[in-house]
Amino acid sequence: MEPSYKKFHYGLRPAKNIERKMMCEAFRRLANFAKLEDYRYIGFGSIYFIDYCLLHRELGIGDMYSMEKRSDDEARVLFNKPFKCINIEIGNSNQVLGRILESGKKTILWLDYDYELCDSIIYDVETFISKAVSGCVLAVTIDAETDRLKEPKSEIDEGSDWPKKPVEQLKRLVNPNYLPHDISPENLRGDTLHKTYRWILNSRIHYSLMNRNSTKDSENTMNYKQIMHFIYSDGVKMQTIIWMFYTNNEKEKYQKCNFEGMEYFRSNESFFQIKTPILTIKEMAELDKKMPCETEVITEKPDWISEEEYRDYCNLYRWYPRFTEVDY
Repeated sequence: MEPSYKKFHYGLRPAKNIERKMMCEAFRRLANFAKLEDYRYIGFGSIYFIDYCLLHRELGIGDMYSMEKRSDDEARVLFNKPFKCINIEIGNSNQVLGRILESGKKTILWLDYDYELCDSIIYDVETFISKAVSGCVLAVTIDAETDRLKEPKSEIDEGSDWPKKPVEQLKRLVNPNYLPHDISPENLRGDTLHKTYRWILNSRIHYSLMNRNSTKDSENTMNYKQIMHFIYSDGVKMQTIIWMFYTNNEKEKYQKCNFEGMEYFRSNESFFQIKTPILTIKEMAELDKKMPCETEVITEKPDWISEEEYRDYCNLYRWYPRFTEVDY
């Protein structure tokens, strides 16, 4: 399958741009665990390295790894690498992630997939759980389109025998033992699909940590907390869930992070939806004069924007991208 970076420019997706900025802002709070420049970042840089540039410049993280599964892309990836502190690992994440995590360093891992939930994703999550140290963060992004189950993008041979029923489709993608015992088609339609995906990921994290903690004393028992949950669309509905990991003896450090104080903090199946109204630079400049605003009070709303778009902008204006053309 042709890589997604050849289909659209990663840097020109407004909702993704906003999500990335919110995550970076939240990660500043990790300074309660360690100096931010002492953290390591692992992800999928592709040829754009957008998140790498942001985290290096804004947080000072200088230990970075990009996992690239297509060896055919290696020359182009290396050419586009923006900083020498980024290490390129050629190979599937299932193969290389465990080796990168061996050093036991505090890590921000963003598994930013462009396909639906499947066993290989769960394998990466469980690999992280087995290696994570206190202060680590895990983010997982997946395609949450309902119709994706009919035509999955993950590397499987769906062929002509691909099941017609959605539950059977999911069972081909994910080990049936990992699914809710009472799963039904209603759990895989519309807004319920992302709830099912979240349930599966949380249950695997819980199970993996339970096994890991069975050999630890009380102080070194590892905990996890969901701190963010985003739903957004730049053409395709995507879901990102982010968890924080900390041991009992560092619980106070977690509390000092005060993730609960973020307006986009989400600790359950509820989510922060990133809806990006299409606006001109001039329109954004005019709206900014009215910010911050109460989304319930729209008396100052200009006539040329709808109430829904105005409220969406009120919620997102601090992170809203200003795309302009640059001549080289």
